Amino acid sequence: MSKQGLDVSETPRDASFCSHAILHEGIFVVNNAIEDSLFKSNPLVLGPPNIRFYAGVPLTSPDGYRIGTMCIIDTKARRLSSDEESDLIGFAQIAQELISKRGPQHHLETLLDQAMEGLFEINPEHSFIYINEFGANLLGYEKEELLGKRLDSIFPSKRYDGSPYLLTNFVDKIAASNTPISRDEESLVKKDGQTISATCNFFPVFRAGKVVNILMSFRDNFERDALRAEVQWQRESIDKILDTRISVLGLRGTRKRSQN
Repeated sequence: MSKQGLDVSETPRDASFCSHAILHEGIFVVNNAIEDSLFKSNPLVLGPPNIRFYAGVPLTSPDGYRIGTMCIIDTKARRLSSDEESDLIGFAQIAQELISKRGPQHHLETLLDQAMEGLFEINPEHSFIYINEFGANLLGYEKEELLGKRLDSIFPSKRYDGSPYLLTNFVDKIAASNTPISRDEESLVKKDGQTISATCNFFPVFRAGKVVNILMSFRDNFERDALRAEVQWQRESIDKILDTRISVLGLRGTRKRSQN
């Protein structure tokens, strides 16, 4: 599946067109390589397979690394139409899905999607490289909308007192100290601009003994606060009922109040 219409399965990296495409967002196009200052002396242009046209889209692994491209080449100079560009992007997305669904990683992600709390993985550049379904939905997003965005995009720019959010500071602190951080009353910004109060936990993700990423879990405090309010209401209701019964029996002042 990795090659069609080409005899070789790989090319030297120093001559590879894909090594340039992988550094770009979206489509990287060379309309006529023999007239392109970057590629006119390339051995793949001057000799077999005599590339003149190239278009490639980078492919990313589930953990956020660029691992290759979906590309097309031609021995004749040409230009892509807008429909052909859309087709190439579509094929790249199919390849991306096949890559992400290989092996146990896919089954683990399916399981994490069913978790009843938000789970985000953050790379050293503070960008999301994994988002579970529950967390994305809680903030009003599709998962694909948040992938690649920075962590500070879901936090307010300032606290209630007007002071700036020093969010990346404590993410870096986790990576430096190798210890998790919990924050009970954080404000998270939803896609529609509304904020929710959440309990957030940040954990270091280790690989070969080093912190490589940060895992963030969070829960909306609304349910927790609603449960507390319900318990308080029940206590107050019971107190009122007992007070009424005691008053009827003429025993007022003999009952000790329950302590919250």
